[in-house]
Amino acid sequence: MTFGVNCTAIAGNPIYLEWACFSAKTVKKFMPSVRFSVYTNMVKEARKCGHIDDVLEAPDYPAEDWHGVMIDGILASEKLGYDVTLFTGADTAICDDMTEIFDLMATGKFDLALTQPRDQRKRRYPLRGVHEGFPYYNDGTQFFPWNDATRKFYRDWRDFQWTHKVECANSRKLGTRIHPTQASFNEALYHNSDLRLVLLPKNYNEQLWTGCIYGKVKIVHVHGAGAKKAWRLGKRFNENWQKPRLFRNREIIR
Repeated sequence: MTFGVNCTAIAGNPIYLEWACFSAKTVKKFMPSVRFSVYTNMVKEARKCGHIDDVLEAPDYPAEDWHGVMIDGILASEKLGYDVTLFTGADTAICDDMTEIFDLMATGKFDLALTQPRDQRKRRYPLRGVHEGFPYYNDGTQFFPWNDATRKFYRDWRDFQWTHKVECANSRKLGTRIHPTQASFNEALYHNSDLRLVLLPKNYNEQLWTGCIYGKVKIVHVHGAGAKKAWRLGKRFNENWQKPRLFRNREIIR
């Protein structure tokens, strides 16, 4: 079995690739046999990173298209032939071994393993054509094998994201920007009801704002701050992982 982690680093600013390289380093620390790939337009620079195994060449995207880039990167990763892929952000750090989830997804019994956000932000990002009772899922951590169900889901997600882009482009409201991928992700999930989902605990996509954590933090995701900060936080929170830890604003209070 070949397991792999995939992320996207598209930008004129090389910091995104720097984050991806550090994220790859954290993968190799805990799972040295797991491959790491990046979808990027900074191909030469990516190949210089000793921790990145596979580089998927991306075009130069216009700045206004960046919300859909991650979906293109996931779709492009099929050619790598991983039996199970983990898609996550370049600004994440892997803080523990996660082969148990790779093994679970390799059984062929499930299509997609996800986490839920710390809050159900449907009001902020309204969903179109989705029942009010449908739970909200996070697109920041995705474990999946390639099969007919996941291919259809990711293509549908790209289509839903495109329609959001068109709506935003046609809007006359001042300050309108491209709709985030989170809403189109959940719309695609709702309309692919045959997907066999696994709901993972937040340990697999922890942002450490406020709450309680049990066991080890597996993936720490610090939006816009980079993988190194995520790694420092994860290391601190895993020092006493046998005990539940209460925290607020990324500080342990008990």
